[in-house]
Amino acid sequence: SELYNNGVIKGKTEKLFVPSDNVLREEIVKMIIKAFEIEIIDGDSNFEDVPQDSWFRPYIVTAKKNGIISGMYENVFGTGAIASRQDIAVILYNTLKFSGADMTCSIKITAPDGNEVSDYANEAVSFMIEKGIIRGNENGFILPKSYATRAEVAVMIGRICEQY
Repeated sequence: SELYNNGVIKGKTEKLFVPSDNVLREEIVKMIIKAFEIEIIDGDSNFEDVPQDSWFRPYIVTAKKNGIISGMYENVFGTGAIASRQDIAVILYNTLKFSGADMTCSIKITAPDGNEVSDYANEAVSFMIEKGIIRGNENGFILPKSYATRAEVAVMIGRICEQY
């Protein structure tokens, strides 16, 4: 409710939040820019799949220019793609780094599926686990390559907002 009231998250429609829907890459970027109140930067994203007139272009440009995101490929952001849990961890991690947070992390991933975390996401996932922002399921699995729901992302962002 707090994230909704602060404009960080919105419903899929005026009356439906749809908490079990997956989060698209552009949606998580907008949520993070809003949650951290990062000033929007105008310009070109240099991503072929981010149209000039899209609702998400200002958020993508801002996040890219601040080092929060990179594309799935050199000139492709991945618009319309569902964000994996490890990609969400990287975006959250980079946002905290951009905001000047202490990024010290002293743990290694010990989850049963920790070996499934891609190399590029290892540091971010470790940090998010250590800070309690990402938690495993009832069996301790973090499911790095699975998708997070809107409700799960709202919880992660809420935890970050409480800590930072």
